[in-house]
Amino acid sequence: ELHGGPTALGLVFGAGGLGSVAAALFFGQRGTLPRRPVTALYLAWAIAMFGTAGFGLVTGVWQAMLVALATEACITVLVVIWFTLVQRLVPRDLLGRVTSLDWMISIAGVPLSFAIVGPVASAIGARTTLVLAGILGGGITLAVMFLPGARDPERDGSLDTTAPAP
Repeated sequence: ELHGGPTALGLVFGAGGLGSVAAALFFGQRGTLPRRPVTALYLAWAIAMFGTAGFGLVTGVWQAMLVALATEACITVLVVIWFTLVQRLVPRDLLGRVTSLDWMISIAGVPLSFAIVGPVASAIGARTTLVLAGILGGGITLAVMFLPGARDPERDGSLDTTAPAP
C-alpha cells in the first residue's frame, strides 16, 4: 500500500537485515547473555510482535525501514537467547529431539498462520490485520512472561554458567 515498488521493498528488507546484523554483532562483542535472559527474551519477542502492528501503521517507506530494523534486531536477540538457553537447559541426550521438536513447531506455525491471516485480511483489511495481530501477539507474549514459572530459570540458578553442564 505504500506504492514504493521493488526498490522500496529492498530498502525495507535491507534495513531489517541491518538490524539483525547489528544485534548479532552486539551479542558477539558482549560475549554473554543479559543478566535476566528469559525476561530479555520475552521483551524482545513482544517488541518484535508489536513491530507487526508497526507495519500496519506506517505511512512511508522510511517508517517501514525503522520498523523492520527494530523488529529484526529484536528477533535476532530472542533467537540468540533462545538457542543459548536450549543448549544450557536441555540435557545433552535430549538436545537433538528437543531442537527438532522446537523447529518443527516453529515451522509448522508459518503455513497455519498464513492460512488464517489471508481470510482475515480479506475481511478486515491488511493494515487492520497487521495492527491487531501485532497487538495481540505482543500482549500475549507479555502476559505469558508473568505466568508462574515462566521466568524460573532466572531465579533458580539453572542458568548459572559456573554450574556443570547437564
